[in-house]
Amino acid sequence: MGHWEKRNGNAVRNYDPDAIDAELLYRLYQEYGGPEVTSRLGDVKSVLGGALGVSNNSRRQPQEPDALDDFAKAGIQRIEDIRDRFVPNFYFGSEADDPTVAYAFNTKVNPLGVQVNAFWASDSGHWDVPDLTEVLSDTWRLVEKGALTEQNFKDLVFTHPHSFFAGKNPDFFKGTQVEQKLKRDKAA
Repeated sequence: MGHWEKRNGNAVRNYDPDAIDAELLYRLYQEYGGPEVTSRLGDVKSVLGGALGVSNNSRRQPQEPDALDDFAKAGIQRIEDIRDRFVPNFYFGSEADDPTVAYAFNTKVNPLGVQVNAFWASDSGHWDVPDLTEVLSDTWRLVEKGALTEQNFKDLVFTHPHSFFAGKNPDFFKGTQVEQKLKRDKAA
């Protein structure tokens, strides 16, 4: 979203070298540049090449207006479009004891107050995780420390993984213990 704020079709025009007032820039260099700058200033035509680098001199290629907007081909015209395309469609695994997973649920710092679809992962089955229940308790410690709420925990270990696996294939858990548990929960 930070990239969009600088590189969307409207904002990118702020960086158009053709929009720079070369005369004003030259006068500002003369007035405020000091001897280190004014001794190398040259004429007004050279000031833009010096200020903006080689890419702005006579070798600069003209840009296609449609190519300047990094988001145009994706049809993104507002910051909310990024949220609407990415948040519901992307999922991110998080190690069970990683405290930074709290950022996924932090609506105060995430742009537009979103929560990211983080879901629980572990090294279960690896030599350093002999008991899966211990790994889950590592994650619960994040609730005990106040980094996650109980709802965040449920989303992390159940809601988001379930949505990831069954969202496009509602029969994903058919015939499994997960399906039976969901049926019991709905009946209760």
